[in-house]
Amino acid sequence: MMDFKSLLNLKSLLNLSNQLKETYDLEVIFSSVLLSLMGKLMISKGCGVIRIENQLKLVTCKGINNLDYTDECFEKSELFYEINNSNPLYSKGLKFILKLVHNNKILGYIVLGDRLKKSSFTETDLQYIQLVASISASSIENALNINKIIQEKNTITKQNYLLKTYIEISNDFKKTATIEEISRLFSLFLKGNLLVNKIALYIKEDDNYSELINTFKKKLTNFEINNLLAYSEYTYVDDLFPELSKSLINKEIELIYPIMYNDKSYGLLLIGNKLDNQKFDENNFALLELLTNTLVIALENFRLFQKEIEKKKLESELQLALDIQKQLLPKNSIYHNDYQIIGMSKPSKTVGGDYFDYFPITQDEIMVVIADISGKGMPAALLMSNLQASIRSLSQMNIELPQMVKSVNSLLYNNTAPDKFATLFVGKIDTKKHKFEYINAGHNPPIHINCKNEIKELSEGGIMLGILEKTPEFKVGSLNFSDNDVLLLYTDGVNESIDENGNEYGMVRLNNLLKSAKSKNASSILTEVYSSVEHFSKNTDQYDDITAILIKKEKTNVS
Repeated sequence: MMDFKSLLNLKSLLNLSNQLKETYDLEVIFSSVLLSLMGKLMISKGCGVIRIENQLKLVTCKGINNLDYTDECFEKSELFYEINNSNPLYSKGLKFILKLVHNNKILGYIVLGDRLKKSSFTETDLQYIQLVASISASSIENALNINKIIQEKNTITKQNYLLKTYIEISNDFKKTATIEEISRLFSLFLKGNLLVNKIALYIKEDDNYSELINTFKKKLTNFEINNLLAYSEYTYVDDLFPELSKSLINKEIELIYPIMYNDKSYGLLLIGNKLDNQKFDENNFALLELLTNTLVIALENFRLFQKEIEKKKLESELQLALDIQKQLLPKNSIYHNDYQIIGMSKPSKTVGGDYFDYFPITQDEIMVVIADISGKGMPAALLMSNLQASIRSLSQMNIELPQMVKSVNSLLYNNTAPDKFATLFVGKIDTKKHKFEYINAGHNPPIHINCKNEIKELSEGGIMLGILEKTPEFKVGSLNFSDNDVLLLYTDGVNESIDENGNEYGMVRLNNLLKSAKSKNASSILTEVYSSVEHFSKNTDQYDDITAILIKKEKTNVS
């Protein structure tokens, strides 16, 4: 029969288990476990330490103000053991360590002081300690998993909110006709989403900064502006040097937010106190980054459009569209982690809507895009400009490829005529893992040739964009790059070029050319493709743009 003390321990364990089931708060869990052990074992002090991703973190302490510790303090392998005076924890009056283990994974530690009666632990005490360790470790593991799910849900919610905001402001910016209107819309979005009523916006023009918005009572002096331009990251006014800080505080400015474009200063945003008197949090800064990036794109598109109109007043719409198209395309090739990426586009006399782009999105990942937009001339060039702005902004939001393509489809569907559409191929290269993920939205399947000269066409994806408001789910394709693999992305101006007899260049000719040239570098292979197509159609007028991107994985040097 169970003795009276064992019955009390069982009741205490049941109460602790019920308490832990009701919470996912790690501090509450550790506090409950500490109080249970300290009460039962007659111990006056203790601490709870959690281990997350091999990092130790103090969760709570009872009977002790603070705790200094290192990994070496917890290096013994026993589940429950007594420490000696060589352990730094000993100097804090702590004497025992209980390891919290679940599925052979150390989740944390309970550190306890000496017993008030200075007596040894009985067999019943040790059984109780072991059961508490098992119950608490299970609760901690459950709490960590639940908190991770909650965090991921919050991240998705935040991304959806940012995406919705981006689509709304992008749509509104497209309807604006003046810098003043762009500034007004930016101000409304910023004030409404950040809960502020005072902002100032300065944009760089040549070597000067023009004031687009200022709802503060006083203007900035040249001294203040020149000093603030030295900052490339957001800074609170309190953290500036005293003279500048005092001057800006008197103007009721709280936050300095530099606006960067291509790693250069583009503008300066000054923000006053929040109406709820709270500090700016990470969600606020994510929204600030989104709004300022979208503002830059809107201003650049507006400036580019205005500059070209002023420059080409006496020239035709055709020449203007051609210039815009050229300025949107990458100027240089990329050579990163043994990958060569180069693109080329030769516009036809009618200027179609061919578009390609490639740019890094992380240290190891590169986005590659090629598209063919319906229509000719200025409408196609402007649509191409919007497409580029959308993809560049969306790629910085860390969203999956299907969501990105659906967002682009929504923008095209809601902001173009019913007869306008686009084929699109977008892919993401992980140059470290040598993996390529992509979606083909109705575009010509790119050609992949491996080291064995085997050909694979990349067709996984879905329908073209802009024809349906809600598209079927887009499938993500993938392939692994090996040394000397070649991938050609192209538009139909390549394979559908015709000779003087009306014959098409065709896929057979293109595949054979790539096989014979694949040992060369990316630039040489792409040059051969263009030379071959031009020679084939030399006696005919080019009726469509000829656009292509060549990606080659060079052989990795092993040092």
